[in-house]
Amino acid sequence: MKTKQFLKPILLFLGMFSGFSGLAVEIKLTASAPKQVGNGEQFQVTYSLNTTGSGFVSPQFPDFDFLGGPSQSTSMSIANGAMTQSVSFTFYLRAKKEGTFTIKPAKIKVNGGDVESSSLSITVTKADPAAAQKRQQQQQRQQLFDPFGDPFGDAEPQQQQPQEKIKANGQDIFVRVNVDKHKVYQGEPIIATLKIYTCVGLAGFQDIKFPAFTGFWSEEIQSNTQIDLKPETIDGVQYNVGTFKQLVLTPQKSGSVTIDAFEVDAVVQQRTNRRRSIFDVFGGVENVEVKLKSQPTKVDVIAWPSPKPDNFTGISGRLKMTVSLDKATTKTNEAVNLKLSIGGSGNLKLLEAPKLTFPPDIEAYDPKTNDKVNVNQAGISGNRTFEYLLIPRYAGDFKLGPFEVSYFDLDKKQYVTLSQPEIVLHVDKGVGQAEGPSVIASTNKEDLKIIGQDIRYIKNGTPSYTKHGEYFYGSPIHLAGMVLPLSFFGLFVVVANRRKKQQADMGFVKNRRATKLARKRLAKAEKLLKANNTNEFYEEVSRALWGYVGDKLLIEVSELTKDNVKEKLLQRGTKEELTDSFLKTLNDAEFARYAPSAAGVSPNQVLESAIKTIVELEG
Repeated sequence: MKTKQFLKPILLFLGMFSGFSGLAVEIKLTASAPKQVGNGEQFQVTYSLNTTGSGFVSPQFPDFDFLGGPSQSTSMSIANGAMTQSVSFTFYLRAKKEGTFTIKPAKIKVNGGDVESSSLSITVTKADPAAAQKRQQQQQRQQLFDPFGDPFGDAEPQQQQPQEKIKANGQDIFVRVNVDKHKVYQGEPIIATLKIYTCVGLAGFQDIKFPAFTGFWSEEIQSNTQIDLKPETIDGVQYNVGTFKQLVLTPQKSGSVTIDAFEVDAVVQQRTNRRRSIFDVFGGVENVEVKLKSQPTKVDVIAWPSPKPDNFTGISGRLKMTVSLDKATTKTNEAVNLKLSIGGSGNLKLLEAPKLTFPPDIEAYDPKTNDKVNVNQAGISGNRTFEYLLIPRYAGDFKLGPFEVSYFDLDKKQYVTLSQPEIVLHVDKGVGQAEGPSVIASTNKEDLKIIGQDIRYIKNGTPSYTKHGEYFYGSPIHLAGMVLPLSFFGLFVVVANRRKKQQADMGFVKNRRATKLARKRLAKAEKLLKANNTNEFYEEVSRALWGYVGDKLLIEVSELTKDNVKEKLLQRGTKEELTDSFLKTLNDAEFARYAPSAAGVSPNQVLESAIKTIVELEG
């Protein structure tokens, strides 16, 4: 009785201790891998969880060749009536370059919360040929763990018995390139899926060589680093099927186009009759490398019908077009943006900017392209937008367009032309701008002038008469007529010489004024830049450059264009490199003023370039 009373507190204490111990078990996701491997050596990375979990998220392995995984295994144990479970995830990798690399942590959800492993550091050393040969021999003898094996090592070698070989590229395991369509029009998208089919155990992959897809434009939908095997029945045989890649292929030429085979070196589990110990009665399983190669896949591509429209985009699909201006009214030398957007289904990444013609009084820059394109199992869709920067140089009403593009409609099996009507841009004369002609549509820049009167009226009044016997010769009027032309000629020569001198002096005045005025404007531009007033800064730099070259070369404001400036500079004997540098500086200043985000130059660079070019032109 006393013994029982003595044992009760002890048993109660032990029970409480064991209960607290169970509560104190810490949930861990443990990462394990060798700390050092040789270059080209295969190794395993394992993540072990000491309970059950869901939603395992593995890290990426960019510094290693991914051979396969994850291989998941679950274990369960019962001790003192309590059941515990654990799960592990194993990846098969191969070192591909020397160095020290870090594998980021993995995550898994346990009881609604995230559990994270530690990171791993692996050092890849120079490959050892002897060690590589030894690893190859070990891989050839590698087999799954046998609970009945000899714990002290391999038993004496037994005579090799015949074993059943796995039929690679046959019914046991094979790879395929599956396409959703075998006959399409040129430019019509195809969904291609690269898969592996197996009904034997798959341990991983040694190497994978994907086809080049010659003759196609390829866009990946998904590329798997982790290949999940899912059951699928083909011709009455159930396979485990995994997807390597899925792509959208757009044929770029007509005729019979072949998708080349792709190759996979897979590691599979093959049963062997060789026994590792005297207790191994049924044999074991070893990992064997098999080479898999898919069959080439042919696709018949129908050519686009002839004749093709002149404005054909080279796109097959279903498209729509919109055209818009950011403002319908502007002023001379102020920029407007014309947006032309083409959207729908089709390989829009192959779409080039339409060839648009603008009135000669509007300066147009090369378009900027913006893409919003999606690639999924339905193909390629979205829109591509071309943004044109336009700068009108003269006031008036300008007609832009009409706009037309054509594509091949896959539903109608014919060409469809998209069109948008003309857009009218009204341009007012800018403040501080010189007088310019009013231009409508694409007429020239010159003013219309009245040449003269069409009708001269008959003179009314009494005619004058001359008496008989009086002659004009020798009369005062005759003598005056002889003297006056000579006088007028002399006066004309004097006036012409004086005017010539005045013109020469005016050119000298303008020439001297050009440099002084340019320096004054650039100094003002520098102050505006320091005040962070970039818009007026660029405007002042443009005025300085245009004013300088106009006064220096004596070019009228109405004729002050880049082409005239280049011609005058070259006639003046300016080097072509300096001429191009001046025009580039002018172009950068104007473009940065209207589109600073796309200019590619800073305000300081524009100012320094302006000062430098003017100094060199003066020299």
